[in-house]
Amino acid sequence: MSREYRFTFTENINLATALAFEKKVCGIIGEKDFSKLTILFSSDGGSTDLALSLNNFIKQLPQAIHMHAIGHVVSSAIPVFLAANKRTAEPNSRFFFHTCGWNFGGGYQFLHTINESV
Repeated sequence: MSREYRFTFTENINLATALAFEKKVCGIIGEKDFSKLTILFSSDGGSTDLALSLNNFIKQLPQAIHMHAIGHVVSSAIPVFLAANKRTAEPNSRFFFHTCGWNFGGGYQFLHTINESV
């Protein structure tokens, strides 16, 4: 017997929530009756380092993951959302992009702005 699992993630991305996310996903895909996982996702972002780590974590999973936006997906939460094999969104979901800055030392700063409608 196979079973589709769902769980909701509506937190900012920090060390505690990233670890909880990974633990929950590993627990679900380790279930004997596991067949599919849909993550109901909304986040105002948070740590860029941890968001990119979650992106890599999701991409390396041996099973396909479905990410479904249920609210705002903001800033560093966008790479987490985009890591899934299948991505869908509720009609009232919103994706917020903003200017990002990285300081490479020596006073140099690189800025990138996305000016495309989603």
